[in-house]
Amino acid sequence: MDQPQQLPPPKERIELRVELKFETIKTGHFSVTKKSSLRNVIQGQPYKTYLVITNMSNKAFKGASLTNIVFRYVGNQVTQTVNHDVQVPAMNPKGSLEVEITACTFDLDGGGWLDVNVVPESSDQEIQCYQYDLAHEKDEPVSGLNYWGISFFIEGKLATLQTKTNNYILGLTIITVIEAVFGIKNTLLFLATNLAVLFGLLAELFSWLASLT
Repeated sequence: MDQPQQLPPPKERIELRVELKFETIKTGHFSVTKKSSLRNVIQGQPYKTYLVITNMSNKAFKGASLTNIVFRYVGNQVTQTVNHDVQVPAMNPKGSLEVEITACTFDLDGGGWLDVNVVPESSDQEIQCYQYDLAHEKDEPVSGLNYWGISFFIEGKLATLQTKTNNYILGLTIITVIEAVFGIKNTLLFLATNLAVLFGLLAELFSWLASLT
C-alpha cells in the first residue's frame, strides 16, 4: 500500500509595509539634500531612491532580497532597470529600516510605477507587502505574495518652470502693491524702527539678567 504523501507545513507569513522615498541629488557648496515621502519627482532631476520597510508582524522577519527592480513609465514601453539586487536585513517584530535602491534620473514626464520582487531568505517564510497611503494614513495590501509595487508622478520640466515663474510674478505683485499703498521706503523705515526697538528691549533684558548674577 502506498504511503500517503505528506504536505509541507504552511509557510509563516510576514507582513511588510514598504514606503518609497526620494532624495534630491544636488551639487555645489551650499546644496542641501532632502528626502521626501511624497511620491513625485521632477523630470531631469537626479535622485537617490530609498525604501522604508517596516515589519508589521508579530514574528521575526528573516530577511529578503529585492530583485527585478524596474521603474516603468505609464503609457509607454520605456523602463529603467536596476541592475543589482538589494538585501533587506532581518528585522524584529515592529522593527523598521531604510535601504537605498539606486540613483536615477527620470527623462520622461507623467505617471510612473516601481516594480519589486521580494525573495525571502528563509524558505519557510512568505511576504505580504503593503502600500502606505500618506493622505489617509492607511495600509493597503499589494496583490500577490513576495511582490511590491507603487505609483509615483514625474512632473515635467516646463510645468516646474511655470510654477517657479508664477511664484516670482506673485512676489513681484506683492512688492508692487506694498509700494503703491505704503511705499517701499516707508515700509523699510517701519521695519527698521521696530527692529531697533526690539533690539533695545533685548539689550535691557540681558543687562538686567547680568545684574542678577
